[in-house]
Amino acid sequence: MAKKGCPALAVKRGRFYFRLRIPKELKHLHGGKTEVCKPLGDVSKAQASVMAKELLAKYALAFAEDRHRLGLASAPAPAIAEPLRRATTEEVTVIAKGTARELLIRDEQARTGIDSDEWQFSQRPRLAAAVKGAIAEGELLELWHDFYFDLKKHGRSPPQDMTEKRAMLRLWAGELGKALQAAQQRDQGLPIETPEAPPQLANERIRDAYEVWKNTSKRDIRTERRYLQHITLFEQLMGDPPLRTLTRPIGFQFRDRLQQWAIDGGRAASYANDILASVKTITNVAYDRGMVSSRVLDRMTISDGGKEEDRRVPWEADDLVVLFDSPLYTAYQLPQGSAKAGRDAAYWIPLIAAYTGARPAEMCQLWTDDVAEQAGGLVIEFRANKARAQKLKNKGSWRAVPVHSELMRLGFGDYWQAIKKQGVGPLFPHIPTGGEQGAAGQFGNWFGRYKRSRGFGESNKTLYSFRHTVITTLTLAAVPDTLRRAISGHEGHTVHEKTYASTVRLRSEELRPHIEKLRYAGLTLQRVYHPR
Repeated sequence: MAKKGCPALAVKRGRFYFRLRIPKELKHLHGGKTEVCKPLGDVSKAQASVMAKELLAKYALAFAEDRHRLGLASAPAPAIAEPLRRATTEEVTVIAKGTARELLIRDEQARTGIDSDEWQFSQRPRLAAAVKGAIAEGELLELWHDFYFDLKKHGRSPPQDMTEKRAMLRLWAGELGKALQAAQQRDQGLPIETPEAPPQLANERIRDAYEVWKNTSKRDIRTERRYLQHITLFEQLMGDPPLRTLTRPIGFQFRDRLQQWAIDGGRAASYANDILASVKTITNVAYDRGMVSSRVLDRMTISDGGKEEDRRVPWEADDLVVLFDSPLYTAYQLPQGSAKAGRDAAYWIPLIAAYTGARPAEMCQLWTDDVAEQAGGLVIEFRANKARAQKLKNKGSWRAVPVHSELMRLGFGDYWQAIKKQGVGPLFPHIPTGGEQGAAGQFGNWFGRYKRSRGFGESNKTLYSFRHTVITTLTLAAVPDTLRRAISGHEGHTVHEKTYASTVRLRSEELRPHIEKLRYAGLTLQRVYHPR
């Protein structure tokens, strides 16, 4: 007589048995027997049910492996189960060492947004009881979402065969229950058995995760170098621990040490936060690949540093009068002995910055065909082009900006025509492109020396400060925010703003009246450029 809830559970003369028919194609592997029959001993109905279900899962997996070995199935369930066993071993190992604060909280934590030790510890007994009850009652579908999450986390898919799928779910639930029970025991100060970490995971370090990150998509060499520098600092501060030992407490420890490093070294908190963000990205990649058991650095930030933030301030009109009162702008005497100045770029780029608000990198990477003549005059299009190594900060940065009449009066149109005659190529061909920051970094170094020679020694007035000057001037001229974004290349916050900005790019002539509102009191420049 079969018992409801488990077709493999039978009772005869008051005793419980496990009975399961062996598939015909596998009989020869089991001595020609037609079924498995095992007595379950002197146990209660509930105990017998649990034992029968565990045996059913075991034999279902064994039959699946047999089918695969005989070429009768394409996806052996045991192979899919291995990452789950490995992950559980890692989690229990970490718990036994007393370093874990969190275990398999995931979905509920994501919904609540809570991340506190008290909540985690209070939820653990309830989760353990829920898993235990689901296993005992056979209601494993309640755990399906977490099961599916774990499979995806380890790059696996559920078996197609329903019997294998149920067996795999039961295996996973059993391992989950054991891990949660171990966590409870560890919380109570009780010793638990510590499995040895799998050898393939024992020595994986943050550089291994960095290599995974680097190979997932193509990135420019400067970004890769910056991330490598940041994880090198992590290694120095933390001693390069194995990834399997990284937990939230270790993450907080790194955050605190990084903050102290910034304070002791006189570095701004924003700089330390950039480093933290890089390491967070790498550890999240490690989490996605199953190399660590939690998102180690999520929602962590650096609040204090060793110096005040160097927040850029705009150039005022009086500043521009002084900045542009030099032989470079009064006689077109280009800098000598400084390749970083880029010859003609030294004259034109600061002026373009003052009358467009463009970012330094956007101006330094311009090509001749990024400038075009339209009905109302010249327009500069700031765009990305991988083949030319042209990049933009975000999608909203792709824009077309009319050339201001003051730039035309000073001869920008003639300069463009002269460079264009040499063929399609960089608009400022003499700016060196090497170094960590590329052309913008090279030119920025020269501009830093130039502005100091004009008496501006403060560090918060830079080439980028022209961007603040333009935005401030347009704001005071009552130019609507959406149009200011279209000119400056700031990405909109809403779908409407983003769509509107792309439309404006196609109708850039309508921005010309607003660009013309960029006027600086007291600044009077003479035309000193003449085509050679």
